Amino acid sequence: MKIRNNRIILFIYAFSFLTFFIVFYLTPHNVDDVTYDYLNLTNASDIFSYCAGYGNGRILGNAIACILCKSKLLNSFFRATVITLLPALIAALSTRKNGSNIVAYLFSMLMILAMDSQMFGYTVVWICAFANYIVPVFITLISLLLFKNIKNKEKGNSLKMVLLFTLGFITQLFSENTTVYTVILATLLIIANKVYKMERGKAGAVYLSSSLFGAGVMLYARRFIHSELGYQFQNVNNYQKVPESISSFIDIFQKSLMGTVKYISHNFLLFAVISICFLLLINKLALKD
Repeated sequence: MKIRNNRIILFIYAFSFLTFFIVFYLTPHNVDDVTYDYLNLTNASDIFSYCAGYGNGRILGNAIACILCKSKLLNSFFRATVITLLPALIAALSTRKNGSNIVAYLFSMLMILAMDSQMFGYTVVWICAFANYIVPVFITLISLLLFKNIKNKEKGNSLKMVLLFTLGFITQLFSENTTVYTVILATLLIIANKVYKMERGKAGAVYLSSSLFGAGVMLYARRFIHSELGYQFQNVNNYQKVPESISSFIDIFQKSLMGTVKYISHNFLLFAVISICFLLLINKLALKD
């Protein structure tokens, strides 16, 4: 029975990977992807110079996008792997014991596929958006899984702590919203550790300190690069500006909320059907137990 289940799981992973690989391989470059093709950055020094001088602080996100735009095979393989493993990480986090829940994996994958087509194009198909929005989510899930497997009194945590610090730091070098929510997430983990006595206080402190350090690099390093190294900002968009008043903040919040509602409402029926099916499946499994 176990061998049969493992074969089913392997088939689902392989099918998911191949499907996304084909989609990514056949999708033409667009928007910023075409710009990177035109720039033809061929070595690490050129890529760093461009990403550091770009002006938005997304050093790793832009660098990954530059690299992925160079090869259709590498681009398709990397993105298909990340998308396939995203639900696996969510499934692993949703189980109390170490391991993966195939039901949680399927539900998570269905929620990805249920995404509005326009949002899917803006965040998954578009290489630059994928590098700046999806990759940090992937790293955050790995960080949470690592946090889940660290306890204060356990021996041999030093390497895990170093890895957690590294992941917390690099997560901040992708997009501005990631920079904000990672700091909030790390703070909530520390609060949860206190409330629920999770014995992960050290891990929480490491994750928070690394996210704050990374946020500092994201927000202020570009100023140093601009003033000390002589790079000129190429652009600073409206989404990078901090609201100057409460009314401005409320206005931005309302627009973002309405945009989210719009995307969800496009696939409301699909979301409803998936949710009902999942709830029925949970109820069936609960009755078996």
